[in-house]
Amino acid sequence: MPAPSNVTQIAIESFSFTIKWDKITGSAASVLIGYRVRYYLSSNSSFLQTNSTGNTSDEIKIDSLRPYSNYTIEVSGYTSSGNGNWSAPLTVRTKEAGIVAAGKMN
Repeated sequence: MPAPSNVTQIAIESFSFTIKWDKITGSAASVLIGYRVRYYLSSNSSFLQTNSTGNTSDEIKIDSLRPYSNYTIEVSGYTSSGNGNWSAPLTVRTKEAGIVAAGKMN
């Protein structure tokens, strides 16, 4: 099965990001169950998690991430036989966490 193409970031926050991809088309789409998204901190090649979506989805929000950190993301279509090819890796950096100003004490 071909990999999803054009994997891009569409929203980035301190603790989350949303990515989007072009859906798999053609004969492979008829047996597609959904998409799997795996990601890891770029400084560590161990995958943190793999999230799944249905076959009509073309985006996913990943949350509970570390602020100001680089993550590498890959997307694959899957069928009852397993995963297809993984997309080219995409690197996304989460935003810095906001700084809360200290309150004045009287």
